Amino acid sequence: MTFLWSDAWLLQAIAVAATNGPATLGEIIGAADATNHALPTNDELHGALVRLTAAGFVEEVQNRFRLTDNVPRREAAAIAESGWHRGRRTAAALLKAEEWSAERNVGDPRNQVVYPGLTDDRIRAAEEEYRQRVKR
Repeated sequence: MTFLWSDAWLLQAIAVAATNGPATLGEIIGAADATNHALPTNDELHGALVRLTAAGFVEEVQNRFRLTDNVPRREAAAIAESGWHRGRRTAAALLKAEEWSAERNVGDPRNQVVYPGLTDDRIRAAEEEYRQRVKR
């Protein structure tokens, strides 16, 4: 399976958000913003969740996400706790993810997949949850 640069970013966001237990989609979006200063697109979310769950690195439990035991504890800790740059490098190395390029950016056609249950309404609600938390 080929992983994209955005898959490594979102694996990092899930690791950061789920440090103390499975994370909501809103928490993951917040962690993605904190680590990359951007919100993932709907396509990036779908693509990453499809690939990361299919490969067994991430699982969804009761509408929350967490890393699985297929991500070794040492790597999970490094991804979540060693800063945005080093954590991303660790996530990318674990996935053997392609690097970002102008040709493989947010419009990558490989993100044209659908993660079951991830609707536009669910994503909008998660983004609103994140925005409300940031306002506090």
